[in-house]
Amino acid sequence: MTISSSEAIDPQYDVIDFAEIVGMLWRRKWRIISYVLVTTFVAAAYVTLLATPKFVASTTIVLETRSAQIVNLDSVIGEIGSDTSAINTEVEILRGRRLYGAVVNNLDLIDDPEFNGLLATPGAFDQFRWALVRRIKDLLGIATDPAGPLGPTVVRDRVINKLLDSVSISNIPLSYVFTVAVETEDPAKSALLADAIAQEYVKDQVAIKFEATEQATAWLAERTLSLQAELQAAEDKVQEFRASSDVVDQTGLADAERQLMSLRSRIADQIALQTDADNRLAQMRAADTVREKALAARDTTLSDLADRIAAGEDLTESFDARFGTVLSLATENAARASEGMQSIEQTRDALTETVAKQTDELIAFQQLSSDAEAIRLLYSNFLTRLKETSVQEGLQQADSRILSPAMIPERASSPNKKRYVAIAVVLGGILGALHVLFLEMRATGFRTAAELEKRVGIPVFGQIPLMRGRSHAEVMEYLWSNPTDPAAEAVRNFRTSLLYSNIDAPPKVILVSSAVPDEGKTTLSLALAQNSLAADKKVLIMDCDLRRRALSSIVGMPAKPEGIVSVLTRTRSITEAIQKNEQLGADVLLAESADGL
Repeated sequence: MTISSSEAIDPQYDVIDFAEIVGMLWRRKWRIISYVLVTTFVAAAYVTLLATPKFVASTTIVLETRSAQIVNLDSVIGEIGSDTSAINTEVEILRGRRLYGAVVNNLDLIDDPEFNGLLATPGAFDQFRWALVRRIKDLLGIATDPAGPLGPTVVRDRVINKLLDSVSISNIPLSYVFTVAVETEDPAKSALLADAIAQEYVKDQVAIKFEATEQATAWLAERTLSLQAELQAAEDKVQEFRASSDVVDQTGLADAERQLMSLRSRIADQIALQTDADNRLAQMRAADTVREKALAARDTTLSDLADRIAAGEDLTESFDARFGTVLSLATENAARASEGMQSIEQTRDALTETVAKQTDELIAFQQLSSDAEAIRLLYSNFLTRLKETSVQEGLQQADSRILSPAMIPERASSPNKKRYVAIAVVLGGILGALHVLFLEMRATGFRTAAELEKRVGIPVFGQIPLMRGRSHAEVMEYLWSNPTDPAAEAVRNFRTSLLYSNIDAPPKVILVSSAVPDEGKTTLSLALAQNSLAADKKVLIMDCDLRRRALSSIVGMPAKPEGIVSVLTRTRSITEAIQKNEQLGADVLLAESADGL
C-alpha cells in the first residue's frame, strides 16, 4: 500500500545514505539484471555475428650497436648510436611513410580490398552508416567528399594510411629490440606484412649506406682529380721557377751572408784607417811650427831635425824638404784609403743585393715547394680514402637484423570476447543502476514505515507483504493453510497492534481504505476477518465500494436489494441487510446492485 505526501522534504534527507542506495538497487535488482543480460546479449551477438576477426603477427628486430667494418669509414658513414634519442629515431623511421610505400608497392596492397576500400563490397550496415553520415553532414553543412574516381596518388596514400593504422611499433624497455606488430583479417597476411616491413627496414638501411658510400665515392673521385690537377700545376711552377732562377740552397746563402759580414768588418777597419789618414793629413796641413809639424807628421827624421833646429842648427831646408815628402805620402795614403773604402762599399752593396735576391728566390722556391708538398699529401690522402670507399661500396651491412620472424597466428586477437562481455556486463550494470536511481528519484511514495511515521506523524501498526495467489480465494486458502508464513504472521501482528493501540477502549470497527484502486483493501479486510474468526471473534464485513462492489463476487453471494445504502438511508434495518457467508464464517453487508439503487 502506497501513501503519497506533498510535504516539504526534511533537510536530513539531503544527506547521501549509501546503505539506502544499496537497498534501492537491491529492491530493483531484476531490472539491473535485465539490463546486464541485454547488453551482454548485444555484445555477444556483435562479437559473434558482426565483428570481423583480426589476427596479429609480430616480427622482432634488434638494433646492432656495434657493427664490424672491413675498412674504417667512420668519417664517411656514421654508425647508429645507442642512446635514447637514437632508439626513438629508429622507431620513427619504422613508422615512416617512405618505408610503408615500398611495402605497398612490393606486395601490391593497392589491389587488396582490405586496404583499398574502393575494392571492398560494402554491406547493408556499411551502406546505412555511410548514408547516415552523409545525411548528418548535409544537415550540419559539412562538405562531403567529391564524387568521381580518385587519382592513383590519393588511392596509394589511403592504402598507406590504412597500413599504418594496422601496424604498431614498440621498443622493449632497456633494450635495443623493436617489435613490429601487424593486425589484419588474414593471419597469413599479418605475418607476411610484419616480415615485409622488417625486411624493408633492414634493406633500407643498407640502401641508405650504399647511397651515402656511392655519393662519397663520387665526391672523393671528383676531388681527387681536382687535387691531381692542382698538384701537377704546382709542380710545374716549381720546375719553371727552378729553370728561370739561379736558386741556391740554404748553405750557399749562409756562405754569402758570412762574406757579407766579413765585408762589413773590413769596412769598419777601412773607415778607421781612412779617418786616421784624413786626421793626420789635416793636422799636418794645420801645423805652423817645426815642432807641430814634426808631431803631426809622426816621422822620426822630422823629430830629429826639429830637435837639432831647436838646438841652433840651420836645418830648415832639410826639414821642409823632408816635411814636403812626408806630406805628399800622407796625401797619397789618404787618397788610397778613400778609394779602398769606396771599393769595399761597392763590393758590400753588390753582395747585399745578391743575398737579398737569393733570399727572396729561396723563399719563393720554398713556398712553391711547400704548396706542392701540401697538395701532394692531400692528394695522397684523398686517393687512399677513394680506394677504401670504393672497396666498401659492396660490403655495406645494416645496423639492424631480424631477430625473430613473424609466425602465423592461430587465434584471433580481436574482437576480445571476454573483454567485450566484461565491458557489456559493467555497462549494463551501470545503465541499470542509473535507471533504478532515476526511477527512485521520480518516486513520490514511502519505502519504510519509519519514513511514513516521520512524514505524517501517525504511528504505523504493521506492514503486510505481498501475498501469493492469483485470486482472493487462493490468498485466503494460503493464509489458512500456512499460519506460520510471514504474510500470516504480519496480519496477526497488525491485528494485535490495532487491538492494543488503546487498551482501555479497544477498537471494534476497522476501516480499510486507500488512495487508489487495487492496493489490497479487500484482501487485507478478508485476512483480518479470517484472523479474527480464528480468535473466536464475531466479524461483520461491509463493502463500502458502491461502484465496483468487489466483495459480492469474492464471497460468491448474490447482491440483495437491501444493502449498505438501504441501511444508511434507513429504508431497511441492518438485520435485514446482513447476510451470513458460510465459506468465511462471517457476516457480510454488501453494496446494492444497480437495480436496488
